[in-house]
Amino acid sequence: MKRNVTIITLAMVALVSMASLGFAGHGKQGGFGNGSGDCMGPGSCNRGPGYRAEQIAQLTPEKQEAYRNIMKEFRDKMTPIREAMWEKRLELKALSPNPNVQPAEIKALVKEIGTLQKDEKRMTQLVEQLSRIIAQQRAAEAARAVEAARAVEAKK
Repeated sequence: MKRNVTIITLAMVALVSMASLGFAGHGKQGGFGNGSGDCMGPGSCNRGPGYRAEQIAQLTPEKQEAYRNIMKEFRDKMTPIREAMWEKRLELKALSPNPNVQPAEIKALVKEIGTLQKDEKRMTQLVEQLSRIIAQQRAAEAARAVEAARAVEAKK
């Protein structure tokens, strides 16, 4: 009897563990990468500004090049901001448990991290705006193509 209760209990624990893995998903951590390997930059995996590869392929070659330049500039500007933020967070983590650290030092670090986060958010918003502009242009081109097709159809 005791053995059956133990087996049932272990089976229940295994079942709950497997169910929790299903809810957890994979690779959706924040930070510098999301861990899944198939998301290669800003905007991929619906995590930030930008387009996915199949959306970029639908743009004209000129717009693809413009988009790549925008994203390269975004990465070039964001990398030092993110590295500085990471450095400040590590410094804060190292200083926090130290009882000899003055509160003013910790407050200053937190303020610097906040400033870096604002810079990061502002850059991300700029790229999102540019992405929306490109999407609007693409939609306008598609609407013009539909109108042209309707005009040709009406002439027949």
